[in-house]
Amino acid sequence: LATVPRAPSGTAQVDSVLSCIEGAIMMYRNSPAELQEAVLMTIRAALLSAVDTINKIMGDNESVPSTKTAASTRVDSMIACVEGAIHMWRNSPAELKQGVLMTLRAAFLSAVVSTIREQSQI
Repeated sequence: LATVPRAPSGTAQVDSVLSCIEGAIMMYRNSPAELQEAVLMTIRAALLSAVDTINKIMGDNESVPSTKTAASTRVDSMIACVEGAIHMWRNSPAELKQGVLMTLRAAFLSAVVSTIREQSQI
């Protein structure tokens, strides 16, 4: 008998995109200054992917911001916010995870805007 692999659960999908974001953040922190601009684009791509995944899990079609703005934001603050949201997700009991998804998505959307702003200033 052949078995059909099941699609990963929403929790497994979120855990997967969180690992991707953490990897991108680690890569940014360990990159020499001359490469950080390029790595910032990797963080943005990971965040956009995470927002898309969360939107699918939540059944929401909220658009992802893609316009540049002139305001500057510190990358360290953005990373701290994302890491805090990831930590909150990982430490939430299963019955609260659905509610935490909105906070996780908000942190990622905010970080996407921050990376766009930061890159326009570099």
